[in-house]
Amino acid sequence: MDWGILKIILGIVILLAVGACVLLLADPLPVPGIFRKNSGEKLDKDDLSEVPENISTEAAKLAVQFFPDNPAKQSEYQKNLLAAYLTIKNIDLLLLFNPGGFGYARISASKGWESITTGISELTKSWGLRTLVLDYQRTAHSLTGKFSEVLASSSHSVSKARELSSKLIFLLKYLP
Repeated sequence: MDWGILKIILGIVILLAVGACVLLLADPLPVPGIFRKNSGEKLDKDDLSEVPENISTEAAKLAVQFFPDNPAKQSEYQKNLLAAYLTIKNIDLLLLFNPGGFGYARISASKGWESITTGISELTKSWGLRTLVLDYQRTAHSLTGKFSEVLASSSHSVSKARELSSKLIFLLKYLP
């Protein structure tokens, strides 16, 4: 292959890599993390009118903290958090699966973990506890999502951990 063509290809690759890094560094949380059912569907409630106004307001404030300049992401964050609130408000024990790797794998695709959570769930149900297992998808299943995870882990970013912990603190604060 001609050296000139190789230089052009190398230049394009470097340009794309730098562009991806700049894009992701400018937006360390490309998408809100979401709570999902085991089937992979994101928790979503069409009717959020059951949520008390003060709780909805607090969820909106959290969304603005993480996505200050993006109303669409704020809305997605808030709706998914409030859907989680409604889904687990009558549950005694929540088992939340937060996958390793790129952060989008379902529990059913994570070797060994499905049987572990099934065992825990069956045991706690035998104790009379209402138990629910949910997945937490912290990034999109896309090239941008993968870049985001690589950059977050290589830079020791805590933004995604902070997002999940804020959601769990919110749920613990407002659920009985």
